[in-house]
Amino acid sequence: MTHAQAIFDTLKYVNHLEDHGFSERQAKGLADAQIMVAEAQEANVATKHDLDMTRIQLDNKIDSVKFELESKIDKSAHKVTVNLFTGMTGMMAVFVGIVAILFNYMS
Repeated sequence: MTHAQAIFDTLKYVNHLEDHGFSERQAKGLADAQIMVAEAQEANVATKHDLDMTRIQLDNKIDSVKFELESKIDKSAHKVTVNLFTGMTGMMAVFVGIVAILFNYMS
């Protein structure tokens, strides 16, 4: 028994249709059609479990992207630090060279 069948009282529905002029065959056919429509609609409805699983997958993906971004930021910060240190070392060497030239020039 599907969920659609469980929530739809076919006997009550058939009796109601028969009370209003439908033959038993027509009433049963309409009840079957009603169940088929409900099952088709049910196939396209997300359950709480479906939503929970999707949330878990999204949380995992967000954590993965967050970790990847943090890793890239750390690598970029390291490169900036290395480049800055290298540049400062180069500038210091030039400064020392200029001071040495000036010292020799003044001596």
